Amino acid sequence: GLGHDGEGGETEDDIQAEIERMVRKVDMEESERTWFRLQGIEERYKQLCLERELVAQVISDTFYEAYSHFLRAETAPFYFDVDRKIAQILTLDVLSQMMQALKIEKAVPPEDPSVPYDEDLSYCIQPGNRGPITKIGENASKWVTEHYDKKERNLREEASMLRKKGDAVYPDPDDEDTKDTKDTKEQAAKEEEARLQEEEDDAKQKAKEEADAKDDGDWKE
Repeated sequence: GLGHDGEGGETEDDIQAEIERMVRKVDMEESERTWFRLQGIEERYKQLCLERELVAQVISDTFYEAYSHFLRAETAPFYFDVDRKIAQILTLDVLSQMMQALKIEKAVPPEDPSVPYDEDLSYCIQPGNRGPITKIGENASKWVTEHYDKKERNLREEASMLRKKGDAVYPDPDDEDTKDTKDTKEQAAKEEEARLQEEEDDAKQKAKEEADAKDDGDWKE
């Protein structure tokens, strides 16, 4: 149908709806970027990100070593100890769940007592019995990703509950507008606008004076 102006263009309602849609989109992007900025959540989220990165890297390195081992010695088992720090981060229960999911067995205590062995951390990958080592490595990385995705989802739900209760949100010193910085930005924007207006007025005045001077010159001739 025709718009209010009779031109068949967008109506004021259409334009208003589009503006509201854009504002909602910006709000959603902002809340996605800042969801963790809550007291008691932010530090835990940062810790979670650090842990995710560290665990993923150690798991990746371990399976790279296993891959290199089987290239050199196809028939020899690959023995490895999980880094104690990683075991503390994941907890022994979660570590055990991961190894079970990957079908990696605990290492048998060695006959030679001088060989390092830890009943909680020593594992063994047998040659060729569970498919290609690269596939096991991919499954391990996927398992770590899913484990930390779940932890992040739980933290997001907790953050959402806190927001609904109206707990105070941390201001971000870098880029989130607190009231003070917002006022300062608005003031700066007004000052900039006034400066530009002044320049424009000066330019107009100068142009007028030049035009007047030219007219005077023409008149004298």
